Parts: sequence; C-alpha cells; structure tokens
Amino acid sequence: MNDNKRDNVIQFPIKPRVQHVLNRVEELYFEELTDRDNAVDMAHYIFDIMDAGFKQQDWVPGYEGLDFKNVDTYESQDMLVVLNIISAMLLRYKGYKHMLHEDMDYIRSKLDTVSAAQKAEREFDEFDDDWDE
Repeated sequence: MNDNKRDNVIQFPIKPRVQHVLNRVEELYFEELTDRDNAVDMAHYIFDIMDAGFKQQDWVPGYEGLDFKNVDTYESQDMLVVLNIISAMLLRYKGYKHMLHEDMDYIRSKLDTVSAAQKAEREFDEFDDDWDE
C-alpha cells in the first residue's frame, strides 16, 4: 500500500534545481571576486601610468620630487585615496557596491555646488563689467 501512495505523488526535481541555484550563486560569487580584483589591478595600472608620467614630464617645473610610493608623504596618502576612488568607479560601472560610493556622491554634489557658485560669480563679473561701461 505504501507503494501506491508514492505512485500518486508527483516527484519534483528539487535536488537538481537546488544544485543549479547553488552553482549559479557560486559562479556569481567568483565573478564578483574576479571583477573586484580586476578593478584593483586597473587602479594600480593607472597608478603606474600616472607615476611614470610625473617622473617623465619635464614641461611643468616643481614636481620633480613627487613620490607616490613613499607612504610617509601626503602625495602617497592622497594617491591611495585616488586609487580607491578609481577602483570604486570601476566597480560601480560593473554594478557592485563600494564603501566609497556615498562619499563620492557627496563630493560630486559639493563640486557641483562650487562649480555653480563659480559660474554665477563669472556671470556677475561680466554683468558688472558691462554695467561700468
């Protein structure tokens, strides 16, 4: 009698479906890890280009001693921030979250405010110059 009850139950492919979902989650996890590693690698690549550019340029005086690799200098500490912002930008492009995104949005808003104020000041100066004539 037990077999008859079992024959009346529709067997759903739960185990294969669960395995498929687990495989997809694992696949997405490793894809994200790879994308994060690639963003860091790209940021370091850009760092190397900027570092070489500053060392090779000779048309703007005053930057001969710039050393991004000396962790005791402000330019090195600032470059660390710049590299993380570049990495965060690349991750945002790929659709991932980064701890700096909110800060970047705030800084962008602040820059927009300053830019608007500077534009208004220029327009006022042009108006003032016209008024004086």
